[in-house]
Amino acid sequence: MSSPPYLLTLLAHIDHGKTTFSDALLSTLSSALNPKSVGLARLLDSTDEERRRGITIRLSHTSLVFDPEKFQLSNLLIPPPKNANLTIIDSPGHHDFQSNVGRALNITPSSVLLVDSLEGVRARTIGVIAQSVKVQNTPLLVLNKCDKNLDTLRGTISQINATTATLTKYSSEQMQENYQFKPETDGVIFAAATQCWGISFKDYIRLLIRRNNKFQDYSNPPSSNHNTVAPSKINFNKLLSMCYDPKKIIKWDPQANKISVYKCEIGEGTFDFAFPSFVKGIIEAPTASSALAHLSETNLIPRQVLEILQSAKNLKLGHEIMRHLFPLAKTTVRAIITTFEPPTPHSSYKNKTYLTCEGTRLVDSRDVIGDVKGEIDNITICRVWDERVNDGDILWTLKEGEWKESRVRVMEWKENSFKCVESVEAGRCCGVWFESVVNCDIACMNRENKVKREKPVENEDKPISITVRPEKEADRSDFETALNKFTLLEDAQVVVTERGEVVISSGGEVEMENLIHDFRELYSNVSIIVGERRISYRESVAMFPNEVHGYKAPVDAPRKALGQFTCTPWNTILGDCEESGWIVKNGTCNCIIGGNNVKMSVYPRAWLWEGDTADTDVDEVENDKIKFNSECKDWAVEGENWCGGRKNVEFTKEVKESLIAGFREATKAGIVAEEPMHGVVVVFEGLGVEEVEEVEEVEEVEGEPIPPPPPIDVGGHFISQISKSIRLACLSRPCRIAESYVRCDFQSGVTSLGAVYDTVSKRRGKVIEEIMVEGTEMITIVVALPLSETTGLTNELLDRSSGEASAPMMAFSHWQLMSLDPFWTPTTEEEREEYGEGLKRGDKSTGIANVAQGAVRKVRRAKGMVVEEDKLVDGADKQRNMKKKK
Repeated sequence: MSSPPYLLTLLAHIDHGKTTFSDALLSTLSSALNPKSVGLARLLDSTDEERRRGITIRLSHTSLVFDPEKFQLSNLLIPPPKNANLTIIDSPGHHDFQSNVGRALNITPSSVLLVDSLEGVRARTIGVIAQSVKVQNTPLLVLNKCDKNLDTLRGTISQINATTATLTKYSSEQMQENYQFKPETDGVIFAAATQCWGISFKDYIRLLIRRNNKFQDYSNPPSSNHNTVAPSKINFNKLLSMCYDPKKIIKWDPQANKISVYKCEIGEGTFDFAFPSFVKGIIEAPTASSALAHLSETNLIPRQVLEILQSAKNLKLGHEIMRHLFPLAKTTVRAIITTFEPPTPHSSYKNKTYLTCEGTRLVDSRDVIGDVKGEIDNITICRVWDERVNDGDILWTLKEGEWKESRVRVMEWKENSFKCVESVEAGRCCGVWFESVVNCDIACMNRENKVKREKPVENEDKPISITVRPEKEADRSDFETALNKFTLLEDAQVVVTERGEVVISSGGEVEMENLIHDFRELYSNVSIIVGERRISYRESVAMFPNEVHGYKAPVDAPRKALGQFTCTPWNTILGDCEESGWIVKNGTCNCIIGGNNVKMSVYPRAWLWEGDTADTDVDEVENDKIKFNSECKDWAVEGENWCGGRKNVEFTKEVKESLIAGFREATKAGIVAEEPMHGVVVVFEGLGVEEVEEVEEVEEVEGEPIPPPPPIDVGGHFISQISKSIRLACLSRPCRIAESYVRCDFQSGVTSLGAVYDTVSKRRGKVIEEIMVEGTEMITIVVALPLSETTGLTNELLDRSSGEASAPMMAFSHWQLMSLDPFWTPTTEEEREEYGEGLKRGDKSTGIANVAQGAVRKVRRAKGMVVEEDKLVDGADKQRNMKKKK
């Protein structure tokens, strides 16, 4: 049995070189690609959609074997690492597909973080590091594209370490140590993936040690026949501790005939000057002969190696010499073996055939090789932990807490294709088909001794949505069948509204376009109609003026909050509740359902809206949770909404479950535009029998006890009424809209900053951070911007900056509450004097720009709901009513 492989995930910002890096490994270790085609072939981007877009969308995998015999010339410089097996997963760099990155990290204990040495840390770099820290993944750093930038390496590494220090602030000391990258170790590689070379700073120090020992032929041990000086004893670890010092330089002393350490000015040290000069002298040489002359002058390369290179006829450039001396594959394998723990064939849970399952996708016959029966239509990506898994085994699968037996088919997974095999060894990633089970969590041989492995919960927000429907109503049945499979297999949020709309939500525009493409091409065999893109919002409630945040009885409101909304159907419901005896006031609702009096209160999660541009602080979350638990029982959580009951009130199990069901039903669609609720706390104050004026006396018959009151009917009617009462309680508070914000990361020249900031301000954005790019006049700008304001941002930045600003990379950041009241009307004397006595609402039709009200109307109009607004003729000299003349 072969040794288990090292499992790694490639992580990087988009266009930082993940797929090119995997091409470079494939060209060297598997001979599957000519080095001249690296970066162009993109072997792991094998789907048509990936090649059309030029980006990685799906997880791609390749297995490689490192053979030291392939690097004979390089072995004369530095001894090779031992044989090793690698399994590398290429993950998407675009934010829209971050869920795929999480799936890959869940089945691989290690990762390779690639960072463009010129661009440094970008938006998705922070995102993938955060995801890696979340699953406690051990990283390896590769600074890519070093052939374009060797002068600011120290600044780039400092920037990376500062970022990881912030992201690991709440992690263990070991995790914090793992995410601090030290160039003097093998764990940091300086590479040019397109040229297939990579060198570590420690390799350069190794060459200095060799030079000090003065042995020119490293293929044979020194003997008395060699006219050499006896090697001097050097403390290698002590030398490494000084080599990164910016005020020290290590170089050869010809007079003392040994290497020595000298003091120098900052910027002239070993790492800042000597090491870059050594590499630049090779790659910037105009010809191979001039590069060899530079190597000869350094006296760091053995004479035997130089003679081999000089005799080679196909060497034309310095990059080709670097590829022969420091092949990227060898340097990477050395770093992997040095940095990561050796893989073991078994986990601590033995003899249970334990698999972790991460993500399922639809495949067709062309993706699966060897499926004679033709039964494989979807494949789950799995990692085998214990014993081998055989084709046709019966395993227990766990899905949503339910165990079920299922026959499995196992496949090797390589370069986006799957090949049916007889078995898969422990410690490997593979593709598995589960009969009659889709998207299970784990699988094992013996469910009685199941492994308890907690999977990280993804909290992804999907603010962009569209509607889909069949072109012909006769195809509705086939459309729903395709939609069910699409919902199971794709990473998309699919919701069917009360009006029958099918709404698909995603995290970004690119992901949405890809989902619609897959739905049309892979799932649906009927023609569909796709609606216009919508920006999703969230609905919430606000606190009353002077209200102290807590979960106690609300104060009296200064105005009747229920008067804020008159759109159908709420105007009808408000009238109904008054007739039925319901009391709705100041965030509370006393409702009568089936002869039972139910009282509930609604509060805002005020901490959600603290901080304009940053995620919620962990301490704030805990403090708010402690405050809630001090007064209420924590029942359920739905997204960012909480539900609970008062501690001094007892609820039966059936009633409690029905109240939770009503809470979940109410938070699915809000009260303003049927958008999901966000940041709402529902507290059930009590439950009792409806009070009546006269109570008939019940005569007690001797020997027979008084019958208990009839049990509460907690069926569907009860749940729907609870949902209705929660919405009314929300409506009695000031309503607010929360919009999604994205983090925009781009660069601009100093001369264009005024125009850039004016553009950002006009779009309601806020600058979070400014970082000067060392050695240039460019500034990296990080902006928090509403997602609804990002349309046309790239073109406007280019126009306003005369081409100096780069295209922004956007990633979802947070939800933020709009401070504007969507139902604002002038109330004070000053407001009425300024805006007019007849003003009914504060919107653009009356000369007041109310962004919140505009968002509400836009969403309601897109959903076909009633929209109340004043009719306005743009550009007219005077306004008149639209009534026809009689």
